[in-house]
Amino acid sequence: MSDSCLRRYTTLPFLLDILEKKRLTLSDPAWWEDKNDYGYLKLFKEKSKLKSVLVLCFANAPELYSHWKGYADSSSGVCIEFDEEKFLDYVAEEDGIKRGSVQYETFEHLKARHPKLDELPFIKRYGFIDDREFRVVYCNDVHTAQRKHIRISLECISRIIFGPRMPGEVALSVERVVRKIDGCEHIPMRKSTLTESRRWTRIAEELDLRI
Repeated sequence: MSDSCLRRYTTLPFLLDILEKKRLTLSDPAWWEDKNDYGYLKLFKEKSKLKSVLVLCFANAPELYSHWKGYADSSSGVCIEFDEEKFLDYVAEEDGIKRGSVQYETFEHLKARHPKLDELPFIKRYGFIDDREFRVVYCNDVHTAQRKHIRISLECISRIIFGPRMPGEVALSVERVVRKIDGCEHIPMRKSTLTESRRWTRIAEELDLRI
């Protein structure tokens, strides 16, 4: 992976649950909007004779507007940045857990290379390549489950970003509330400036523009 952190785009209620309970939740992908993606996971589940396949997704790409729009497009949108090394040390490949970067494929390339069964949870159509997705996948051949919780340390979190649609004053209020949660006192937090940056507009004002 080329980026130093894994970004989880979500909403404020889920952020509070993660911080309060010190855990992440893998869930059933059946509700995903991308039915192509779910289809490959369903096929993997059936061919592997599994009872449960649960997934948690991250972006291994810089902050992008498409991520906010696709995964946290509301005034309660947030992005949790996890330190990649600390996170991967904490979430090990054991007890049914698989993890890895998603491979983005065209029709032609996928048909030509004949992927292995274990690759199916990490294959996605090429049109989603900007996501640079990283996945944690839980497999169980005994029990049917809709969710699985995995414990984490808040030391894995390198920063919390409040979304572009969250008003600045609200972001400050939310930050004060979050800092009252045990272990969150020193986590860096800020509001996204992706759509409203004084630094960006100042550059244009200071340019020696040719007329």
